[in-house]
Amino acid sequence: MKIRLLVRNISKEDIENCTNIFIDAYSKEPWNESHDYEKVKEFLNKFTSDNTNIGWVILNKGQIVGFMVGTIIPSIEKDYFRIEDICVRSDMQRKGIGRELIRRTALELRSKNIDSIILNTIKDFPAYRFYLNNGFREIESSSTMLLDI
Repeated sequence: MKIRLLVRNISKEDIENCTNIFIDAYSKEPWNESHDYEKVKEFLNKFTSDNTNIGWVILNKGQIVGFMVGTIIPSIEKDYFRIEDICVRSDMQRKGIGRELIRRTALELRSKNIDSIILNTIKDFPAYRFYLNNGFREIESSSTMLLDI
């Protein structure tokens, strides 16, 4: 199968497809999670409405095969981008689509004067190795913390 990829900003019209990709991807190993369709749709819609919460879809032959959503975080020195989620359709994984999505969105973020991307992932999951293989590095001096309120 020849892969022809196009990356563009996510739109309201993409939300149904992206919701299905999200639910499918997270229902499989290693996550085995079940998500409410309407809640996922509501979550993804938040990335189509302003200049801070943004997202992209990646298409192959006109079909959405993955997406990335995240938030531009303001900073005194330089803003940065935090990935909230990245998903690739399960039948299209391990074909370089996630790598290309990161590469192309990084180019667009640089054009917005953003020079770093940050994310959280679980070390025991395959995504951890994927991010390392795509140029991400662990921040040794950092720790993810949570306060239940």
